[in-house]
Amino acid sequence: MSELFPRLNWRATRRLLRTGMRVPAGPGVQRETAEVLASLGLVTLEYRRYIRCVHATDEDYWQVTDRNCPGEIEIDDEGPYDCPECGRTIDHPTVHKEVFRDLTTTVQQDGVAEYLYRALQAVETVTKVEPLGYVAVRVTLSDGRSVMLPIVDYAGPGWQAEGADARTSYLYVIASPVNRPAPEYLERAYHKELADILANDKAWLASVLDAVARPRRTAFIGYSPSDAAFVDRLAEDLVANGVGVWLDRWEIKVGDSITDRIREGLLESDYLLVVLSPDSVDSLWLREELNVAGMRQLESQQVVVLPVLYRDCRIPPLLRDKQYADFRGDSYKQGVQDLLAVLAPSAEAALPTPIFWGQRPPRSA
Repeated sequence: MSELFPRLNWRATRRLLRTGMRVPAGPGVQRETAEVLASLGLVTLEYRRYIRCVHATDEDYWQVTDRNCPGEIEIDDEGPYDCPECGRTIDHPTVHKEVFRDLTTTVQQDGVAEYLYRALQAVETVTKVEPLGYVAVRVTLSDGRSVMLPIVDYAGPGWQAEGADARTSYLYVIASPVNRPAPEYLERAYHKELADILANDKAWLASVLDAVARPRRTAFIGYSPSDAAFVDRLAEDLVANGVGVWLDRWEIKVGDSITDRIREGLLESDYLLVVLSPDSVDSLWLREELNVAGMRQLESQQVVVLPVLYRDCRIPPLLRDKQYADFRGDSYKQGVQDLLAVLAPSAEAALPTPIFWGQRPPRSA
């Protein structure tokens, strides 16, 4: 543990990296986490003392006509104060009322940029850190590779990710989870949250930078529309862990030839993930792609086929001798890890613990 890498509780950190988040001011993980974030300049804290118009421990509880009044009143002396909801006057609040205390967080743009700059400077494999205002940082690694780190909250998820910069390795950093990018940007680069950095150490950050700077492998996902909820979740989780994903809804635009774009996407990808379910194995698309001629063409282009067993079904004959990633029942996280072992292997250091970003599928799925 160090000042820059305090190994904070990840969930508490995510919760507090939001402007306007209130937490109790008493002892506990939330307050301790908030104070560390404030010491790093990531948030400012505003302390508040207040009473509630109605509370069961108040001396005047049984005298109040409307015991459902939601009014909260900030106090700094003995009053009197008027409730902003029902208008009743409250005298001597600290004597007759329960006094509550909390603190409110405000995320600091310059503080986030400054912290990221200092944290990257502390990584041994980083030789140069160049801040680009408060919206991005350019990092040079000791082997000459470079990574761009835009802060999504301030730079936007598509910041300079097109044209001449399309070949640049990007690690989008999300300061606050409420600013998580829309799915159409997820296939462009790694995404990590500021809470991930604060919950880990600099060796973890070094391994992330190394993984981002490597050429990404691309996976084409073939599936039935009936399994779209599962596929959305899987695609986002793969992208969050550095795998390029070709998904029809992301890649096919109005006016495109669907057949041509799918064929191009297949042959440009490194892997074909076939999501197996009762609906997909009966689909025309799967029968066409997994016939003998289709498999030979994929193999000639060195496209590796990876079966993804989502729901119990009959396995197509040409896939029966292939080991599948099992996502049935409660095996989702293990299935993602098994896929990442193939799609995002690390030659020099273990990959960070997988990030699970995708939304959970409906319970009926």
